[in-house]
Parts: sequence; structure tokens; C-alpha cells
Amino acid sequence: MPATLLTVFNHDVFGYWDNTPAGMTSRKNLEDMDGGYQVLGLFDQTISATGATGTRSAANSDSDSGTSVGISILLTGNSNTTDSAALTWTATPYTSATGYEVIRDGSTTTSVSGRTTTTWTDTTTSGGAHSYTLSAVLATWRSVTISTSISACP
Repeated sequence: MPATLLTVFNHDVFGYWDNTPAGMTSRKNLEDMDGGYQVLGLFDQTISATGATGTRSAANSDSDSGTSVGISILLTGNSNTTDSAALTWTATPYTSATGYEVIRDGSTTTSVSGRTTTTWTDTTTSGGAHSYTLSAVLATWRSVTISTSISACP
């Protein structure tokens, strides 16, 4: 199933772009027009490999002290009528964690076993928009949560 990977890099030194990540196409570079020191680069790539991930990196075009920070979104879809949302995350650094808790729309809770398990698919999305909150768990302890919202594509 083909997918599109969108990646945005934010670089904190004015006037220096990040190089295009391997295999990706540069779509847009934006500078902070208010005299700030922020540069954004937008890249995309069609991915057809099974198990493709959204991990990409970029090098700054100048050897300055700026830092590039990126976020990637992997958009997938298929032609059947089953809606789903796939969440992927980086494993928690808390080595005593025993898994994760995913909460959909503030009420439906799902347990994901194993600290090194870093993906979960919601197969009951039934269209529309949903929000997800993720936390690492150990018995009754919960880590700080991270959240995202996903809308169904037309």
C-alpha cells in the first residue's frame, strides 16, 4: 500500500536551509519575514515499502551552531471500506515502564504491552476526527502524556 511521508524541519539560524533528506523532494522553504532566525523546510516522498517508517534527518547547509528539529507524518490509505488510524512513537526512556496506555477521544482506553512496542492501530475509527493521548505506564503510574488529533481524509 503506497504512502506519502511529509517532513518539516525547523532550523534556528536565519538564512541557512537544511539539505533535502535522501529520497525526498523539497516542496517549500520559508524564512521568518519578521527578522527572526527561523527557517522551515517542507519535503515529501512516496513510500511503497511494507513497514515504511517516518524517520528522516537533514543536515544544515552551513556549519553553524543552529539546530534542525524535524517532525514527520506518514499518510497511508487503502481502497477498502475499513477505516483505521496507525500511531507510532519512540520508546519511552523509562526502563521500568511495562507498556503504554492509548486513550481515544478522552474515554476509550487501550493497553499496549511492552516498553519496546512502539506502534498501535485503531481499527474502529469509523470515519470522522479522533484525538489520541499516549502515556507510558507502570502499574498505576503514568508518564506525562503526548496527544494528537487525526481527521479522516475524504
